[in-house]
Amino acid sequence: MHSTPWSSAHRLDPADQHLRDFLAPRHSPAGDGVELDVDTLLSQKYNGVVELRVQVAAFSFQNSPSSQNAPRLLLDSSTPLNGVLEALSGDATYAGCGRCSAELSTDANGIYSPCYPCLPLTGVRRYYRPGVLTVSGRGYSQLCVLAPPVPLQKILKAPPDKLHRSSAPGSQVKLIQVAAERLHALLSLPKKTFVITIRSHFLCDENSAPLSQDFTLLDLQLPTDCK
Repeated sequence: MHSTPWSSAHRLDPADQHLRDFLAPRHSPAGDGVELDVDTLLSQKYNGVVELRVQVAAFSFQNSPSSQNAPRLLLDSSTPLNGVLEALSGDATYAGCGRCSAELSTDANGIYSPCYPCLPLTGVRRYYRPGVLTVSGRGYSQLCVLAPPVPLQKILKAPPDKLHRSSAPGSQVKLIQVAAERLHALLSLPKKTFVITIRSHFLCDENSAPLSQDFTLLDLQLPTDCK
């Protein structure tokens, strides 16, 4: 009959370096990015978390699943503040699963369909549609960076479910106007340089030629005059 020996346990020495390394605080991946410029990132095809100094050339919201073939409204330095406000007033938010953020459809009675993978949780939240930031560095190269709902809300500083509420008690300025002004400031001339942290992923063939490249925004540090 097979038997295994009894396990044993002993007290670890607090001065043991292995123990100290194990208990050392771990930093979030977003804070451990490699500092590169846009041209170097593209030439090295670096996979991982990267910090870049960039300027924003353009911004657009992704279309809803039901209108994927419709042209996207592109915002850039020539877009007036009213144009940015119009974009935020359009199909810029959606109702999604409160757990996984998947977009939910409604039936004829306006009742949201459940998110089956997340059942029995049935919470519904409003999210910004992901955005796409077109950014450039010192050279002529540009990147299209996907801005998920959470980093995008940090940029706009306006909860997506409260856009039409007052920005402060007694104020006539609504949060959607605050969001529009912040986005307009990022796009307007003269261009401002700021730091973004992204996760980059290159899929290459056997000759190291890129088959696809994806860049996802993790964080964005706004210039002082945009805060």
